[in-house]
Amino acid sequence: MSQSLTGRVTPRPIQLPKKRIWLDFIVVVLCLSAACGGFYMFYTSIFQSLNSNAEQVGVVILKINSVQRRMADRAIWDRVYNNSPVYDGDLIRVPELSGAVLHFDGNELELSDNTLIRILLRNGRPVIELSSGGINLDTTSGSGSISLVIDGRTIDAAPGAVLSAAATDDGMALQVNEGNVLVIEETGEVREEEAGSVISTGDWDFQEVLEEVVSNAGHVVEIVEVELAPPVELEAEPIIALSLPAPEPIMIIPPQFDPIILESVAALPEPVAPPPPEPAPAAPAPVPMFASPGNRQPANGYRLGTAQLAQQTGVVFSWSPVQGANAYIVTLLHQTSAGRRQIAQSNPQTQTTWTFRELNLLERGTIVWQVEAVNRNRNGVIEQRGNIGENTFIVDVPVPGPVRLLDTGSLYGAQ
Repeated sequence: MSQSLTGRVTPRPIQLPKKRIWLDFIVVVLCLSAACGGFYMFYTSIFQSLNSNAEQVGVVILKINSVQRRMADRAIWDRVYNNSPVYDGDLIRVPELSGAVLHFDGNELELSDNTLIRILLRNGRPVIELSSGGINLDTTSGSGSISLVIDGRTIDAAPGAVLSAAATDDGMALQVNEGNVLVIEETGEVREEEAGSVISTGDWDFQEVLEEVVSNAGHVVEIVEVELAPPVELEAEPIIALSLPAPEPIMIIPPQFDPIILESVAALPEPVAPPPPEPAPAAPAPVPMFASPGNRQPANGYRLGTAQLAQQTGVVFSWSPVQGANAYIVTLLHQTSAGRRQIAQSNPQTQTTWTFRELNLLERGTIVWQVEAVNRNRNGVIEQRGNIGENTFIVDVPVPGPVRLLDTGSLYGAQ
């Protein structure tokens, strides 16, 4: 500082070294560049179009609640919607209380909740890597084959195969419901598994997995554990001995009777035989029963999947008329391992078709529908019944099951 003629103190400007000024400028430029780069990456990650440079493998045809997808070249999870395409390298994650159905060249893949898969394309063939959760694969209407990779094993499912699979940190489980599959071990060993085969690894029971993962339609398994109560041990009651005096002997003196003198009597008449019983009236001839209605539709094996349930408001049942019958009764039953449980029954009707519109009453699994021909009088009383004809169809919808997830990255946009 310097003192002027007026007595005031004038501050002297501080001169910074030129080297420090350039260093501060470089630091500011680097910080601004990093901030701009981070903002650009964040912007492109959020607003990037769902169209990817990768080849499309399939499409999401049904989504329940919140389902996320992470592309191979991204680090943030996005939501997926119905009819959204999926690409090579995509990760699909299904949170709790959610579900999804994917379509691959005619093949349908159901994902239960708490499931994580990776979609790959190898030599033009879809490959699904199951990391955790449960899936159901249906290739009965597919035009191409598809492969699964679970716990290091490769499962090749040709058209016509239906299977259920699950994976956790403890191992994997696989059940072949229909058709045949090829199982390729990590060692290169190849074997063919037929319908009804069950494969499980790790320290777990496959039957327990079926309680958490949806079994394919028509193969509903109900496991009922009965815990028996321990036997009750009864303490013996003490025996009380009673000392009673010995009974005194009783002497019985027979009475004295005077002798009876029988006088001669006339001969008794011979007994008369009773008249023969009258013949019972002949029972009326049984009324012949009607034959079961033929040409029943839907036929056995009809599958009612998620796509059909989303497009139609009811199931139409039809049959051929029966000669002599004037009414028909239709009954719907749910087939379980414990027996059949009635879902609904129609009133006697004259038409040969019946539409069931309460689709919310249908449960996953095998549904038995029956039709019976009857004959009613003018008062509506059924006087003659017929043989019951029945068909079965399959309700195929995803069912959630709690399975632990692996930590695969940050979640964005989930509610």
